[in-house]
Amino acid sequence: MRPEVLGEKPTLPNTSESEKKQLPQEESDELNAFEQVKTTEIDAEETGLLRQAFMLNPSQTIYDYVTSHEAELVDFVRCELDKNEN
Repeated sequence: MRPEVLGEKPTLPNTSESEKKQLPQEESDELNAFEQVKTTEIDAEETGLLRQAFMLNPSQTIYDYVTSHEAELVDFVRCELDKNEN
């Protein structure tokens, strides 16, 4: 994804009790546990960096990843290389 701005932290949707009950229960099959990970539902056109899905763990946003490591992003620089030589 191509972030253009740092953006605001994502807002958490309110999950009702009925939605929580519909989530699949954890199974004891540890080998296939990765299949039960719910990814974040973020628009692919999102331009705010903090709201984008973290590439190594798409079940969390970049904001969630950074705050879980007790860090804070205040700015960023995006670089892009073009393989076309003109």
